[in-house]
Amino acid sequence: MAHPFRGDLSIRLMTVKRSWLINGAFVAGLALFYFGGGFNWMQGRLLGFIAGQPRIEESPINTMAAEDWNWDLRSLDGEFVALSEFAGKPLLLNRWATWCGPCIAEMPFLQNLHEQYGDRISLALVSNEEPETLKKWLDAKGYTMPVYRPVGQAPELFKSRSIPITWLISPQGEMLARHTGAARWDGEDVQRAIDGMLSAEGNP
Repeated sequence: MAHPFRGDLSIRLMTVKRSWLINGAFVAGLALFYFGGGFNWMQGRLLGFIAGQPRIEESPINTMAAEDWNWDLRSLDGEFVALSEFAGKPLLLNRWATWCGPCIAEMPFLQNLHEQYGDRISLALVSNEEPETLKKWLDAKGYTMPVYRPVGQAPELFKSRSIPITWLISPQGEMLARHTGAARWDGEDVQRAIDGMLSAEGNP
């Protein structure tokens, strides 16, 4: 005849083991989520949901001087590009990183803007990360926006301790927006400003 306490002990041990397995799996999943990029992804999704439209100023915040255009960039294919080459078109300049939740949040909006306007505007996303890291991330997300790496120090006008930060600049070098944090760059206010600049340049 089996001892009743042995049966109870076996059940208790199985329960404890099951609890350990469940807790262990939860901790492992949480660690993978946090350290494996899931946290940034979820943060990006939430911020993208609540992101608002950036403020577009009617009067320029600033007007770029000659030295403000003096910034060399390098494409992910290794080609050197001077910031001054983007002059003459509406320019949206963005500083970001793949590990930055708010940066991730606004990427779909920037991609939408890129697909809508194409080469009628200049779009430059600048990141300090390695080309391989950026290429891998962009390919995984299916983004086709032009991304560059800085060569040397940025002009004072474009230095910032926070990312993402984005500037909207007219073909004449007038700064119409300077926004820190995630924003809906494909929103009506931005499109209205860009359409106005293109119409003024005879390129609706």
